[in-house]
Amino acid sequence: MFSGIGWADINAHDVEGPPALTGSDFVFVDSLSNRTVGANSMEGAWMGYFPMCPDYWVRADRTRADGDTMLMPARLAGRLMGAMANTRRMDGRFSCRSTSRMV
Repeated sequence: MFSGIGWADINAHDVEGPPALTGSDFVFVDSLSNRTVGANSMEGAWMGYFPMCPDYWVRADRTRADGDTMLMPARLAGRLMGAMANTRRMDGRFSCRSTSRMV
């Protein structure tokens, strides 16, 4: 299941794809420690995020599995629009590394 995490859907800004791969017990915690629980909530989160960051993308480097747990280091980047752009450099661009832990 984890191998179909939906990066292609995320990169295509398809808000229905990634939540379809998650269950009701799915929990997403962002870099500010905000928690989104369940597929429906995650779909709403993507619907708000993609307009704010219209060229967002994520690329998984590799995966590492140990029993029921998988780690997936990735690189993500994009350009924030509107008021959020002021929180970064003048053009709002960002790029960073991230690690997802799935159990």
